[in-house]
Amino acid sequence: MKLAALNLYFILICSVCTGINADQFYDSLGSKLSSNGYFSESIDYFNMSIEQNKTFADAWIHKGNALLSLKYFNDSMDAFNRALEINSTNAAAWSRIAYKYETQKDYNNAFSAMSVATNLDPKNAVFWFKNGYYLQKQGMFMDAISYFDNALAVKENYRDPIFSKAISLQAIGKTKEAIELFDKAIALNPKDPKAYDAKGLALEVEGDYSSALNSFNTALELDPKYQSAFSNRIHAELALGRSGEAITYFLRT
Repeated sequence: MKLAALNLYFILICSVCTGINADQFYDSLGSKLSSNGYFSESIDYFNMSIEQNKTFADAWIHKGNALLSLKYFNDSMDAFNRALEINSTNAAAWSRIAYKYETQKDYNNAFSAMSVATNLDPKNAVFWFKNGYYLQKQGMFMDAISYFDNALAVKENYRDPIFSKAISLQAIGKTKEAIELFDKAIALNPKDPKAYDAKGLALEVEGDYSSALNSFNTALELDPKYQSAFSNRIHAELALGRSGEAITYFLRT
C-alpha cells in the first residue's frame, strides 16, 4: 500500500478529526497503522508528525516502538532518547528503553531503565512487575519478590506478578507458598497451560506425583503441543511406577 493511497484513505475516514492539531493527527494515523502491523508505513506518519512539531515526545516514542518492532534497535534507541531530550522525566520513554533491552535479553540494563521509569511513576504496577521480572531473569529471586509485592500493592489481582512471584518462591524452596500462588494465577486465567505445568513441578517437589500428573495433563489438554508438560508428564508417570504408561506416552513423539 503506497503512502499516497494511505494518505487519501485516512484523510477521507478521519475528516471528523479536523479539530486535531496536525502533529497529533499524523501521530494518530501512524498509531493506527502500527497497531495493525504496518510498522514501516507507520514510521512515515510519525515522521510527518515530528516535522510538524519536533518537540512532540509521543511521536518520537511511537516511532521508536515501530522501529523496535522492526528490530532496528539502534534507531529505536535514538528515537527514545530524542523523547528524553524533550523531557528527561518521561516515564513512558524510559519504559520503552527498558523493553528495547529486554528484547535483546539485556536484563541488567533493562532493570536500570525500568527503575528510572518506576521512580517517575510509582503507581504503575506494570513497571514494578517488569523490574521484578528482569531481576528474576538474572536469578535474583529474593529481590524479585519484593518488586512483585510492590506491583501487587498497586494492583491486587494483577496476574503476572502473582505467577512470577510463585516461580521465585519455588526457586528459593518455598514450594507450598508457590503452589498457593499458582492456584491463584490459575483462578485468574484457567486457560494458561504454563501455570498448570509450573504447579505440577512444585507438586513433584512436594512428592505429590499424582496431583502433579493431573496438572501436567490439564496443561496438555489446553495445549497438546506443550513440550515441557509432555516431558514432565512422563517423569511423573515414572515416579508413580507406571513405566508402561510413560513409555507408551513417550512413543507418541
